[in-house]
Amino acid sequence: MSARSWTTEQRQCIEARGGTVLVSAAAGSGKTSVLVQRVIGLITDPDHPLDVDRLLVVTFTKAAAAEMKQRLSAELTELISRNPEDRRLQRQQLLLPRANFSTVHGFCANLLREYFHLLDLSPQFKVAEEAETALLQEEALQEVLEEHYRQKEPVFLELAALLGSGRDDKGLVQTVRRIYSFVQSHPFPGQWLAEKEAAFETDTPLPDTPWGRIVLDSAADTLRYAASLLRKARRIAAEEPKMEEAYGGVLERDAESLEAAAASLAGCSWDACAGLLDEAASFGRLGVLRKYEDEQRKERVKALRDEARKRVKELPGTLCGTEAECREDMAAVKRLVSVLFTLVRQFGDRFAEKKKKRRMVDFNDLEHGALRLLIQRDEDGAIRRTPLARELSERFDEVLVDEYQDTNAAQDALFSALSREEANLFMVGDVKQSIYGFRQAMPALFIRRRDAYPDFTGENYPAAITLGIISAAARRSPTRSISCSGS
Repeated sequence: MSARSWTTEQRQCIEARGGTVLVSAAAGSGKTSVLVQRVIGLITDPDHPLDVDRLLVVTFTKAAAAEMKQRLSAELTELISRNPEDRRLQRQQLLLPRANFSTVHGFCANLLREYFHLLDLSPQFKVAEEAETALLQEEALQEVLEEHYRQKEPVFLELAALLGSGRDDKGLVQTVRRIYSFVQSHPFPGQWLAEKEAAFETDTPLPDTPWGRIVLDSAADTLRYAASLLRKARRIAAEEPKMEEAYGGVLERDAESLEAAAASLAGCSWDACAGLLDEAASFGRLGVLRKYEDEQRKERVKALRDEARKRVKELPGTLCGTEAECREDMAAVKRLVSVLFTLVRQFGDRFAEKKKKRRMVDFNDLEHGALRLLIQRDEDGAIRRTPLARELSERFDEVLVDEYQDTNAAQDALFSALSREEANLFMVGDVKQSIYGFRQAMPALFIRRRDAYPDFTGENYPAAITLGIISAAARRSPTRSISCSGS
């Protein structure tokens, strides 16, 4: 096997020790090679070598896990050929077949088989095929809906009519299944539903509700953007004294007014915010330019100003009425949301009953079963690791996760619990390569970590490292790979 060179960033990924690292790796950056070489580096570290079965390496396909194990075996074979007397290397080769290289669901399945007695789970459970899962879901949901149709509940019928096409309830079925699928990607699905339903309560000041904050934050961003357009127009006008005299003062005052309105939105009532937005839409009158020949400059300035005015004039309508009107709408929506979430819960319960009867689990069950073993939520809402999680985390000296951009919130919580509360977590991913949206992958989790972690300097943890695309010449450069113990 030919040796290869490593970039500074790649070598940082391979050699970093002592804390959590997130690697943002572009396509073609050699991330898999780096991950394999990191494992080699960990088990051959001259000062603190680790046994390969003390590592947990997780990826998202069986093929990727098998390939990684195969590449590691090839690396070990080459190292042994160069160091035939190194017993430690020989030991790692012997340990490799039982090393923890798997998919997240493969790991969870093994965990549930080991601790089934703690979960009211049959020891003979099987993992359902997707076709089986789809069939049971269809049966469960149709049973739940038929029960509600028989009861002729007015709010349910209103919801069915709202989401249906008038001929069938396909829209209602799709909505219930989509919400159910989405909430399963969270560590505590029931808690998520309860929190979102509570968000429709009308005793909270509207600007403090999730929807209010989104609307007002968006309005503030639009105001600041419009102000930036006016300042750009001002800079163009300032290049010509005659235009600056006619336009400059008005453009500056309007920009200042928009910025002040954006800052004021944060502390106002809903109706006061509406008043601010109405006032913000009142722009000053530009001065008159007589016998001005640079029509192109004039049109550039006016185009920027017109775009700013257009953006701001649209803002009052985004508030959707007065606070009293919005509260009335929220109360009406809450009735429908409560029924919708009830359907989601009942569907989930019925689906679970059918699976239990058949001693069957699906991928969501694997994740949530593992989470029940590893984490718990206190009365104050804090999430804590279980004693079992602390015990299990001692099995692994490092948790390495490939394709982290494809994790969801439940998997993220799982890795956090297994990695001694993220003291020894190594994550690799690229948000541009996220392919598991249909399984509720949440690339935002990766982005949030990447943005929160400082750049790696050699000793700071947690830290982020960015790998770029490696040139073909660099990949072919013949230099020595990381040395092993005893060599």
